[in-house]
Amino acid sequence: MRNSFLSKYWWNYGHNMTFVFSWGLKLFLLFFVLSVIFFDTFINDVYTIENLKTKWDIEKSSKTLRRMWVRSYLSFLYACMIFFGVKLNVGTFKYTRLGFVYLLHFFYLSGLLCIICIGSYILFGP
Repeated sequence: MRNSFLSKYWWNYGHNMTFVFSWGLKLFLLFFVLSVIFFDTFINDVYTIENLKTKWDIEKSSKTLRRMWVRSYLSFLYACMIFFGVKLNVGTFKYTRLGFVYLLHFFYLSGLLCIICIGSYILFGP
């Protein structure tokens, strides 16, 4: 039942591989919005990417509008690195906020699945 539901809506039982593109975009946008909202939690308490954390620590005290733009930009980079990343450094995870860790793993695995399906579509066609 569950497999049939996923197959139907993920790619229409393999008949319409372009569904994967729309699902990938939807999942990425969801993760991007969540990373903007919970950026401090993700970068400090879940999975630290040092370059982004350093930039955020410098810009955190700037004026409100600039801080919002920098936060959005860094959140976009963070979402790209997680969702489209091929490898996560397991030693960098902090397991103090397990719900956020599970959420990050979900988005990472969703991104990998999207990359695999899109790569299959590009290499082997519809």
